[in-house]
Amino acid sequence: MHEQLSLLATPAEIAEPTLYLLQGVGSSSRTLRRALRRSSEQGEEFQVRDISVDGIPCVSAYGYLGATGKPPWLGALSRLVDELVELTSRRAGAVILLPVAGRVFAVCFGFGHLLLETDSIAPSFGMDYVRRTADPDTLKELTHTRMDPRVYTDRTSTARGRHAREFELDEYGEICSRMVATARGTGLTAERALKPGAGLRVAGSSSLKVPLAVDATHLVSDLRTIAATLDQKPNPGLDVLSRIDGLPDTDPLVGDLDQRLAEALGDPEGSGRVAFAWPTALLDHLPEFSALRVHPAGNGQYFLTEEVTAETFRELLDRLPAEKRLAALRKARIHVVSDPAGETTVGSTSALRWVAAEISLDSGRYLRQENKWRRIGADHQEFIDTELRELFTASPDHGFPPWPTKTEADAEGLKDAHEAGYNELVARKLGWYVLDKNMIRCELHPVRGFEAADLVAPDGTLVHVKRAGESGPLSHLAVQGRISADALHTAVDANRAFVEAVRAKSPDFPDGHFTPRRVVFAIALKTGTALTPESLFTVSKISLLQTARALRRLGIEVHIQPIDYRARATQDRLDKQRAKQQRQNAAQTSLTPAAT
Repeated sequence: MHEQLSLLATPAEIAEPTLYLLQGVGSSSRTLRRALRRSSEQGEEFQVRDISVDGIPCVSAYGYLGATGKPPWLGALSRLVDELVELTSRRAGAVILLPVAGRVFAVCFGFGHLLLETDSIAPSFGMDYVRRTADPDTLKELTHTRMDPRVYTDRTSTARGRHAREFELDEYGEICSRMVATARGTGLTAERALKPGAGLRVAGSSSLKVPLAVDATHLVSDLRTIAATLDQKPNPGLDVLSRIDGLPDTDPLVGDLDQRLAEALGDPEGSGRVAFAWPTALLDHLPEFSALRVHPAGNGQYFLTEEVTAETFRELLDRLPAEKRLAALRKARIHVVSDPAGETTVGSTSALRWVAAEISLDSGRYLRQENKWRRIGADHQEFIDTELRELFTASPDHGFPPWPTKTEADAEGLKDAHEAGYNELVARKLGWYVLDKNMIRCELHPVRGFEAADLVAPDGTLVHVKRAGESGPLSHLAVQGRISADALHTAVDANRAFVEAVRAKSPDFPDGHFTPRRVVFAIALKTGTALTPESLFTVSKISLLQTARALRRLGIEVHIQPIDYRARATQDRLDKQRAKQQRQNAAQTSLTPAAT
């Protein structure tokens, strides 16, 4: 028998509880109670009851959280005031779990939010509501974080409202986690008592703070209105906010996504959306980079390489069941070293930190970067693709030759069939200068210097060349372009050293101050797939667009140049098949008893 809740309020009486939307929670009493966190510190007076609000069966919980006791600072206070102080502290909290309009809301008072299981909380509910109701010109507070492991978070507050676009958000890869603004036309009970033209203060994050009616009938009406609002599109002007939502580690989707990732890591033919990419924290050491030292087992055994891909860990991944692969990569280490011998480490991370992925579920598309899963909205995906298509369309064909096969590289007399050999080939065909591995030292980058470009055209165009394994993220390439352009644009000594390096290749190159005007990112996909916005990781698209925006602010044109890799990809696949067959034959031979 449900008790009828009778709140001591009139229809005009308003309060501001903290509102949460729950996920993975049914409407029955048994399933609602699963969203409550039980603690041994909840005493006998703590109540969990089945109740009814406006005829809707729901669950309430209230009482004191934490044992009654002395505050931890009581001893310090007693010493400072030089007398014995006796105080006790208790935290009161209450929550009503209320199913309305096909959703389950948690109406929390005091410390009631601490009663909720974290994985039952929908992570971006408050932000979703504010984006659909707030006046874009009235933002008073905005907290936003870049997709960056250094967790660069900016919290901006203003006494008078500002438009969302004045907060200088990066539209491509920034996550908004909280905003405060004024909303009008919400349809909520509290708005009816306001003067014409006035609005309600709304604060959104994972929770929502908004004035609500606290009598049963009007509270349910307000929740129905909020539920209907969530089905609407964001207000124009606020669509730039929260296009990418970070999933908390406790979100139930994280386990499903990790499982899908582990399975993909064991499927080399189907891992086109799983790759290894430089973590942003290690990109700070790019100017010092000479090689990568890989410790597959996390112990003293290692090998050196210039690039890490899924194939780097193929032997490790293939011998493990899916459920153990992520743990193994978490134990493995990758070190950035500044010397060819691999003895001087300048930075290191777990190998798992390098894994990037895109996985689609029924609930949407998810990106993995820097050990974090993020949900990207379909509208934002289209926004990114549209911007990138425009960049592709505006980029002329610079006439880059196809990437040579190993046989073709030998016939051309190139030093190798990798990036060094390809740069040499482009220089011969187009009459450009190779600067690959020619490090420019300056006051900004005094230790090892920075790589100004792989190639330089006679007109000063800077070209950065990259083979992207498994269509992987191109953060390495984008950062190289940004470091180079910034140093050449702002550092006089870097500029002079660059001019001297190019004039050493060609005395005809103009002497004097060099002003970078054009940067070309020349990209080959190792799969042989044509380079298009659709063939790149979303994080690769974000990296390229962020870099293009930064370089344009310096007055530099940005072009993207696809490199034809089809013939080389075909040869690489045949070579891998032959090598695999040879390993199998060798293994079979070792198992065959010797003839007597």
